[in-house]
Amino acid sequence: MAEIDSTAGPANANDPEGISSNPFNGDIYITDGKDGAQQVVIFDKDLNYKSSFSYGDRMDDAEAIVYDPVSGNLLLSSFGDGGLFEYTLGGTFIKKLSFDGLSPDPIDLQGLSFGPTSNPNDAPSNRALYISDLGEDNHPDGGVYEVLVASSVPHTDPTISKVS
Repeated sequence: MAEIDSTAGPANANDPEGISSNPFNGDIYITDGKDGAQQVVIFDKDLNYKSSFSYGDRMDDAEAIVYDPVSGNLLLSSFGDGGLFEYTLGGTFIKKLSFDGLSPDPIDLQGLSFGPTSNPNDAPSNRALYISDLGEDNHPDGGVYEVLVASSVPHTDPTISKVS
């Protein structure tokens, strides 16, 4: 098994939290939490440090990260910051996607993944963002949620339309 040394070199990421990869070029994206440098660290497919960017001006403690193969951007979640934060691969903040008004309202997002929707009648091009929610720490109140993403056209803004 290979190991990525996230603390070596310019990365200096000593609080790795979430991880995702780009299926097109093999890049690996790691969130470095609030006990680290509050950054996203990027490694290439050979596990060599490539670059990093800070998210500390927008959120406190990034937990989860997912590469969106449709937009080509990254979505990050942060405990207590109430939503998802979209960044380009170069680290430019695009927007915050809020969960306001959704029920149930996720508390502490720990994992993110894109996949097909759970509805067998949906078109194959429809997709969902799956969210694992810790809930309150050390309580059996977490959950996994499916968020339907309205667009599946490359490089358009995803819109959260429904939680089931």
